[in-house]
Amino acid sequence: MKKSVVFIEPTGNMSNVFENYMRLPLLGSLYLATILHNHGYRVRVINENILGREVDPFEIQADVFCLTALTVSASRAKLLAAQLRTIYPDCRILIGGIHASLLPEEFTGVADHVVVGEAEEIIVDLVEGRIEEKVVAGSKVEDLEGLPPINYSLLDGFATMDVVPVMTSRGCPFDCSFCTVTKAFGRRFRSSSAERVVAEVENAMGYFAAKAFFFYDDNFTANRLRVEAICDLLNEKKLAITWTAQVRCDLAKSPDLVEKMAKAGCRRAYIGFESIDDETLKALHKSQTQADIVRAIQVFHQFGISIHGMFMFGEDHDTLETIDRTV
Repeated sequence: MKKSVVFIEPTGNMSNVFENYMRLPLLGSLYLATILHNHGYRVRVINENILGREVDPFEIQADVFCLTALTVSASRAKLLAAQLRTIYPDCRILIGGIHASLLPEEFTGVADHVVVGEAEEIIVDLVEGRIEEKVVAGSKVEDLEGLPPINYSLLDGFATMDVVPVMTSRGCPFDCSFCTVTKAFGRRFRSSSAERVVAEVENAMGYFAAKAFFFYDDNFTANRLRVEAICDLLNEKKLAITWTAQVRCDLAKSPDLVEKMAKAGCRRAYIGFESIDDETLKALHKSQTQADIVRAIQVFHQFGISIHGMFMFGEDHDTLETIDRTV
């Protein structure tokens, strides 16, 4: 009989807007779970934020546990790993995620393997015990269209979600000094075609009654011709979804594309403004100015797209005055 595998995404700091208000799963675990499920494994994905409680380790027996460690959830991941090891001494424990990828040594004491980077191409070998290294480097998925459509039903409580996450690219061509995206996924922008993106949306619609989508891509509009094609195809198929996406404020330099996105169902843009101080923006390598931010707000609002602005405080050029001005 194939092994049983449980993925766990621990809860983190509830001041994180995505945990506190949206309660959506990361898609890394769902891709890995789908791959294993398609190989015949018994798979379950648990997201503590979606469940609304911390999972009891006594209730989740499995042969292999795969934990995700973000910075906000790293302590919880280590605690769970230690508890699972005590309760199920014969189990195997894998830990991945952005925090584990950047600081793997934090988890070597509680995990059999710490996975650095993308694990889709090695997850079966890891589960089968064919890899011996403690810290295992994954390889970047070159063909994202080769990944299977996500099986959302593997996620406990998936039917309670009213926003559906989809990710269509990895990497970012920019190099902001503070960002982990390029460290984890690289600066080369890898993406799925418009046809595959819409197919992912249609696949998700088979699981959810909701028609509100969140494109998780760190820079959804890095390839603007692709975004045009996605919008055209969404309109052509008359899927009638609404969606949000993470973009840069320089998208406002293409108002025709912003208008096309609005007509294709885009209702909100998550934009990393970071600061309104030009010296701080320069130090962060944001390749944008306060004037660019003002222009972006005007253009997005012009076409009826609301903005969730994201800001950072504490860059070395920040003072109490610049922070006060930003607020």
